[in-house]
Amino acid sequence: MWLLPFAALASALQVHDVYQAPECSRHPPGKHVIKLPDVQRQFLLVVPEEYAPVQASGIPLVLAFHGFSDSPWYLDLHMEFSKQINRYGWLGILPFGLNESGTNGLDGVGACCPEDCQGECCANTPQLRQKDSTACGWKDNQRDMKFVEAILKWTSQNSCIDPSKVFAAGFSNGAVFVNYLACHANHFIRGFAPISGDIPQLDCHISNPISYISMCGTQDDEAFCQHTIQMSAELLSALNHCSGAGPDGTAVTYKKSATTSCKAWDACPKDNFVEVCQTEGLAHDVSGHLRPDNTSYLRPGSDLDITEYIFQKFSQLVNGSMLFWGEPTAEQLRYKESKSKRALELMKAAVEWKSWDELQTLSKAFQGYLEETEMIGNAELIHASNVDLRHQLEFDARQFVALLQRQKCIEEADQTPPKAESHDEQKNPPSREDSNGRKEALLVLSALADLKKKLMPQLPCALMYPEDLTIMGHDSFDLSLGAYVKDAGVCLWSEIVVRGCNFARQPGLGAQLARVHCEYSI
Repeated sequence: MWLLPFAALASALQVHDVYQAPECSRHPPGKHVIKLPDVQRQFLLVVPEEYAPVQASGIPLVLAFHGFSDSPWYLDLHMEFSKQINRYGWLGILPFGLNESGTNGLDGVGACCPEDCQGECCANTPQLRQKDSTACGWKDNQRDMKFVEAILKWTSQNSCIDPSKVFAAGFSNGAVFVNYLACHANHFIRGFAPISGDIPQLDCHISNPISYISMCGTQDDEAFCQHTIQMSAELLSALNHCSGAGPDGTAVTYKKSATTSCKAWDACPKDNFVEVCQTEGLAHDVSGHLRPDNTSYLRPGSDLDITEYIFQKFSQLVNGSMLFWGEPTAEQLRYKESKSKRALELMKAAVEWKSWDELQTLSKAFQGYLEETEMIGNAELIHASNVDLRHQLEFDARQFVALLQRQKCIEEADQTPPKAESHDEQKNPPSREDSNGRKEALLVLSALADLKKKLMPQLPCALMYPEDLTIMGHDSFDLSLGAYVKDAGVCLWSEIVVRGCNFARQPGLGAQLARVHCEYSI
């Protein structure tokens, strides 16, 4: 295969006690339930597949608080939180809420899931609890604030996070708690993002400048946050000494899409911002996402993906601490340019070859190019964080090698190359019977070159491999090719059947083909 698939990230359902105190890099990629016996609480640690480059101060941390009757597992799937953690290379934490009696603080994986959906069911196909006294939520702000402080203490001792780059997001009841944190925890959390949940915090104190972005649907039928989010944003913008780009510093509303608008106060101390977004017609949901239990209304694709947008906004505050920052480097660009030039030279030679000896030499050159490209994965220049460049090189190399694939035809061809043709032999070409092996090889390669020119305008992602060849006597053949073709905007593997290919020799060229005429269908 040409393109190597990304390795899938397995979710590890492991439980650790706090006394194990592993270092930042000791937790493997995935999700881990971490227990804090001192406060009788637990959280879900999300470790990225690859960390962002660790600066002197550390990497960012994002907390995400689930809604009432939800669980961290449910919110992770609903927001696609882990996807963004992996994309940025940051550390993620999804704390567990408590039931009404506060007795499930250390109940492990299924602490917030229904009794009939524990273990793998809870983590991978989560269901909501009934909204009763057994459901998890955030009901005691001061108690839950101490839990957050305990989480940050644990991360400071057991991870490589930068304490100045801590962010908090939340959904529904979790969003209401995030609003509380924005007013009472801004001395240790930099940015806040409540989604579909809002209660204005009239007793609010901003000791350090913060960033704040909220989201609510205009038809929220549970939190009814559409009636209060403007008030909360205006209050925080004033306390944060922010102004907008409108007259007299008023906020400006930006149309993000056909269904989402955001109102922004973007002139704040220390490059912070305050922003409030609304998605038209959205009920109690995460904009741009469907619930994992299939209880969402279907929505237009224009809804702003609020999870992605929140991470993009937070990225403005981390001084480049994210995966792939600054790439491609000038060295990588120079390297790719040199590889592309070589590839183009080989491609041109592949179309214009004139002799069997030249073909053999060219084939070796292509194989060397491919082998060199495949070894790049272990080179320092093309490391794990440059997979796109590696894939591009593999894509190029295999496309060129495909043109010279000999498969059945060439494997069955004469193993001994014919001697170089003399001037007399060019005037008197060898008989068909004496050069069948060579002729068959030339047929396939010439047909591929000819078909490539004809098909590429129609198949913008076509990469062809010969799969089967049937020689029809001495003058024609059928050929079956595998190719990537574009269908509804997606490149899919398909088969191109080439039938009735006729070849013709031309005086002075010996057995080489002047043209190949084919009819093809896809």
